[in-house]
Amino acid sequence: MGLADRWRGLPRATQWLIIAGVGVGAYLGVIDPLLATRQASVFAADRAARKLEDYSRRSSQFEAAKRQIEFGTDQFGEVAPPSSARGAESIASNRIRAALSDRSVAEWDIQTARGVPLRGGAFDALATGEGEELQKVVFTVNLTDTPDVVAEVIAEIEAMPEVTTIGQVQLRKLNGTERHVQAMLTPETWVIVRREDGR
Repeated sequence: MGLADRWRGLPRATQWLIIAGVGVGAYLGVIDPLLATRQASVFAADRAARKLEDYSRRSSQFEAAKRQIEFGTDQFGEVAPPSSARGAESIASNRIRAALSDRSVAEWDIQTARGVPLRGGAFDALATGEGEELQKVVFTVNLTDTPDVVAEVIAEIEAMPEVTTIGQVQLRKLNGTERHVQAMLTPETWVIVRREDGR
């Protein structure tokens, strides 16, 4: 008795059960792995697309930040990174004194405040050495002269690479004279110091 005769000799329900079993086996053995491979490929493609979108978004953010930095550099000059060199605050102070002297400012004085630690977030990343900390040293500059000279001095101090920022600027017109104003500004320089040497 051949295989075909045996098949024909099986009850109809058994034949359908065998056909269903072969179909399920073919699905599980061939189609299901193909679908799983396709699904994994779809997930990988989605992941790659998300990465490309993220890269594109970051790239546009980077370009926007770069334009802002270039604009700030054009407007206010370069900013030097915080220095760990001894006497870095003296260099900044001497540059400010030179700006005041070179313009023959009528009256001026500079006071240097004690360094104040800057901690947390991005500040910690700037002082990377063991036992180091980032400090800001604030200079209080008082000057009296004509509005044009005062504006030139402020612009020159703001453009100094050693000056990280100017915390505040106050201008006051002097009573009894239209030719002179009094200005107070607080330029800052950021320095990296050893914690045990903290001033």
